[in-house]
Amino acid sequence: MPPRKSNIKISIVGPGKVGTTLALALKQRGHTVVSVVGRSKPNARRCAGLVSCERYGNRMSDIDPRTNLIIVATPDSAIRSVAEELALSSSLDLRTVTAFHVSGVFTSDALSPLAKRGVLCFSLHPIQTFSETQTPAARVASLKGISYGFEGNDRAQKLARRLVKELGGTLRVVPKERKILYHTACVFASNYLLTAIDAAETIGKELRWKTPGPFGPLIGQTVANARKRGSADVLTGPIARGEVETVKAHLEQLRSRYPELLPLYRALGLRTVEIAERKKPSLRKELSLIRTILIRRR
Repeated sequence: MPPRKSNIKISIVGPGKVGTTLALALKQRGHTVVSVVGRSKPNARRCAGLVSCERYGNRMSDIDPRTNLIIVATPDSAIRSVAEELALSSSLDLRTVTAFHVSGVFTSDALSPLAKRGVLCFSLHPIQTFSETQTPAARVASLKGISYGFEGNDRAQKLARRLVKELGGTLRVVPKERKILYHTACVFASNYLLTAIDAAETIGKELRWKTPGPFGPLIGQTVANARKRGSADVLTGPIARGEVETVKAHLEQLRSRYPELLPLYRALGLRTVEIAERKKPSLRKELSLIRTILIRRR
């Protein structure tokens, strides 16, 4: 395990958006990236250049033997094979190495070949989205104040807390048996949020509006409100007000002009009815009618 108060010598396996972002951020906190390994040597070289690292390549044998922390930031499907290959390494003293992967889905068990060789292993998933359009510096800046989903034993948690604190984040412990459920929540918070926004933008194009156009401030304020008080407390709109006729009109328009959006509207609407019922029990009758309308297929 890396010493608590000294410079950590880090090797990155998987120099994509997340791996490169963490490499840059940890370098800025005084640690040293000693090697970068990726499937593509040019990608490894690009990441290495950003963090002033001289050693890079596309083979596990390219990892610097001074390494005491390995960050596996490969696609999920490659984590296990990377761990197996690293476990066979002859250049590393694995008893002095800690390793974590950044997958939101897999537990630390994905690194079990390394754990069997004495490596302290855990998973640490940044709860953040990293866009292709962002610069490396912007991605690093986006780490400020975020949470990290951690899964691992108590010993691993000590190092994870140190790293997260240095990165300006908050560590959130995820029980091993709930790791996939945790990632499902992340998908709702990010990917499916964008799916809903895309539906608005699709209709906006008929109005000849450039996206995100006028929806931008609405999206931003909605998210800001939810971050401050939680989604249920700031819910607005026709369902929250029990406006049955408005929901009927929405469905009629979608049925005639955007039938592909009907299933999404119905599914989101039904969930919104449940939220509204908790918030405004006085609208039980209206919300019951809205539920019936949303379930009805004609």
